[in-house]
Amino acid sequence: MLYAVKSYVDTLAGITRLEKGPQHLPTSYVLLLTSVIAYAFIRFGVYVSKVPIGSAAIMGLTDTAVTVGIIVLLLAVRGVTFRAPQMLTAFTNIASAFGLAIIFSLGLISLIPDVPLTQGFRTVVIFPLFLVNIVINGHLFRKSLDTNLAAGVGIALVLYFAVTNVTDRFDPTLERTGAGTSARMTPSPQSTPER
Repeated sequence: MLYAVKSYVDTLAGITRLEKGPQHLPTSYVLLLTSVIAYAFIRFGVYVSKVPIGSAAIMGLTDTAVTVGIIVLLLAVRGVTFRAPQMLTAFTNIASAFGLAIIFSLGLISLIPDVPLTQGFRTVVIFPLFLVNIVINGHLFRKSLDTNLAAGVGIALVLYFAVTNVTDRFDPTLERTGAGTSARMTPSPQSTPER
């Protein structure tokens, strides 16, 4: 059992170093289900830092459903749905690790007294994690869809923006700028700190 866990962690580490792919993970539906549930909880943890708990729960579940749906759809279009358990397991595990890093970073930032640079500091801390995560996700798509890294990173970015666009619909701190004239959202005056 301990050897299996060590082998699993070593494989995930190899994926993050872009040396291995999701095909090196075992095809286990129990592992897949556990990974997806953990991903949903961690996404909830990320969202709860910026929205009320009810909205965070909806956003976490929506994030998970859209992510899983798009990945399965991409694999189906490519004709490689048999890779879905390994791809989803790898994607959700690695995304969960980055989600935990974001939660930890936001926890540290919350300890800093309220200063004007706190929001900028938050962005500076999270943005490098986002970039590394996008490259690793691009690598996962490269291996799963038999494409190159540039195309994989492009797919990872499209997935990120699709998930963000859908989940932001449930963010009560954002309001639409025009009645049907624009899909762009802006923070409501209640959510922005006074200067």
